[in-house]
Amino acid sequence: MPTQPAEMSSDATGSSESIRRKCVAVEISDSGLRDAVVGVAAHVGLQVVALDSAKSHLVVMAFVDEAAAPMLHQHAVTAPVTVVAQHSNISVWQVAESVAAEHVVVLPDGSEWLQRTLNSLAQASSAQAAMLTVIGARGGCGATSLAVGLARATIARGLTVLVDGDDAGPGIDLSLGLENDEGLRWSDVSAVRGPLAPAALAGRLVCLDGLDVMACRPPTNLRHSWDPMMQSFRRSHEIVVTDLPRYQLRQRCFDNTAAAVILMTSMDLVGVHAARALVDSGRLGRQPLVALRTDRGPMTLKSALAALRGFTVIEVPTTRRISGAADFGDLAQAVSVGSFGRTCRAVVDRVLS
Repeated sequence: MPTQPAEMSSDATGSSESIRRKCVAVEISDSGLRDAVVGVAAHVGLQVVALDSAKSHLVVMAFVDEAAAPMLHQHAVTAPVTVVAQHSNISVWQVAESVAAEHVVVLPDGSEWLQRTLNSLAQASSAQAAMLTVIGARGGCGATSLAVGLARATIARGLTVLVDGDDAGPGIDLSLGLENDEGLRWSDVSAVRGPLAPAALAGRLVCLDGLDVMACRPPTNLRHSWDPMMQSFRRSHEIVVTDLPRYQLRQRCFDNTAAAVILMTSMDLVGVHAARALVDSGRLGRQPLVALRTDRGPMTLKSALAALRGFTVIEVPTTRRISGAADFGDLAQAVSVGSFGRTCRAVVDRVLS
């Protein structure tokens, strides 16, 4: 009995492009087989619907047992078909041929392949979240405050997760007063190596007023878990805001072609020079939006803007309340009000419009 599906040459209608674009609906006539496939589909976040409601759910793959061929023909299913059966016998292959099936898989031996296939389809068909990546040109320039402010400003637009990318820091949850709240931290997912279903993280993250937070809790090593977790966040949320230290750009690969990159810098010679060097290095991909913190410093605003000529610059005000907010765990409140909050909302409107 085969544990992997057998390929069949066919002219089945439907393309891999349509599979990538659409969700998957499943129907099985045999109750035992249906329960088995429903369980696998639910594990990877796919919905199972009946064939008579398939058109409204954009069916791109149907699973049938050896008694279901007439049902497929009755509903004029033209999407790629995989035959799921409990036994590998001649009737199964006759059904597969009659419906021009692309694969035949026998359960329970083929369960692992079925799960991998459905998981791949779930990843490909799921909408990808909008990404905002905040990078500090130098230490202490306020990148974390900006990341928190942007994350708070996006809550009204959809389910948002704020991701702490600094495994050498104390954890962004300390700045938000969430250090004692229950929920996953990076140290809890250090063993993750492969893709996760969208539902796997639901309700498991630390949450602040509707904002999910993924913080570091030393000791943490993000070397292996960063990429699969970020892929999962892009499927489980509508917006992902990442606070990513500049010195970890090489280790924390991010899709700078898909992310809106905001480079935070201070109004001093070191900060402005570091910002120019990062942009000129090409490590940020397309030219990012430069957020210039306009506090008092050795440079005037006019000279700082002149030094950043050719860049898209947005001025970010600072206040005493924000300066000390992280120490008292109320950074989320401080960055959401006043001129700083208005600036964050304006940046979100700009990059997500």
